[in-house]
Amino acid sequence: MLKKSQAGIEYIMLVGILLIFLIPVIHFSVSDANMQIKINQLDNTARRLAKATNSVYAIGPGAQQVVVVTVPRGVTFMNATGKEVLYQTTLFGQTSDFHYPIKGVLNGTLPVLPGTYRILVIARDGGVVDVRTRQIS
Repeated sequence: MLKKSQAGIEYIMLVGILLIFLIPVIHFSVSDANMQIKINQLDNTARRLAKATNSVYAIGPGAQQVVVVTVPRGVTFMNATGKEVLYQTTLFGQTSDFHYPIKGVLNGTLPVLPGTYRILVIARDGGVVDVRTRQIS
């Protein structure tokens, strides 16, 4: 009878030691995956907006394009004026910029709050490109 209880205690100790090592590894992996998703979403948002802006600018006044983007949590600043699409966020305790240059002059507001948005990009006279945002429910 003593041998059975000793084996049970050893098994419980082995499982406990394995959990002590595995839980931090799993936590780090999940945190890293979430950070990579955030980085990819921000990069994709800025790149797609810049590509759409350059596309309607090249076609000329009256050209329109709708872009659907997802803005993740943690965006601290955006700039939709001038010659670039710029998003700022905090990653690893520091401010990181995601920006893409554009050919026209961008005018309008871009979303900062988390969510999925439909953005209408319209080319105007004089090289100005307007953006209008609508959140998808």
